[in-house]
Amino acid sequence: MSGIPPLFTCYVCGLRVRPEDNGCERKAVVWLKAKGTSISRVVEELYEYKHAVCSDRDVSEQPALF
Repeated sequence: MSGIPPLFTCYVCGLRVRPEDNGCERKAVVWLKAKGTSISRVVEELYEYKHAVCSDRDVSEQPALF
């Protein structure tokens, strides 16, 4: 099974990511409540995932994880 590519990859570093893990974040379009950052409603799931430790910086500036 080593020839099968991972189902989900981090869009920042390209390594395998598991969406159900606590160390994973997903991208979505949301409405926030008037004051603060509480989510009122999810408008659209974009099905892009990243490791929580990976920043949204340019990939060339991203340090290696391992």
